[in-house]
Amino acid sequence: MPFELQALLTLLSLFISGAAGQQSCQDYVPAGYTIEGSNYQMYCGQEYSNHSQYLQITYQDTLTNCIDFCRRWDEPGSPCQGVMFNTAESGAPGIEGQLCYLLWNTTGVSTIPNSDIDVALLRNATVPVSHC
Repeated sequence: MPFELQALLTLLSLFISGAAGQQSCQDYVPAGYTIEGSNYQMYCGQEYSNHSQYLQITYQDTLTNCIDFCRRWDEPGSPCQGVMFNTAESGAPGIEGQLCYLLWNTTGVSTIPNSDIDVALLRNATVPVSHC
């Protein structure tokens, strides 16, 4: 087998195995996703109906990277309280990832079913919260 073809097949297998190793929103229900002491409750297949909740819009390659971007958000007076990750909306040419909305206020907002979107909301990791 030519070296170039072997190298291409190796890269392709790494890409496929990396994609297969990504976890879905359902993998984190009901325990949530925890990163550096912050725990996020997952609402899979749900979308916030109120678009005034957006703090920042970015593109991330996974739901967990979207959550980590929220966790690292450091704007005084504008804490990131959660994310809405849309797997159906990719970036424009040259922009990698899917649409990731950082949410600044998540109280009193209703969700609507949408199989392309997952929501993760910051919660206190020490207080158990039941998942409906």
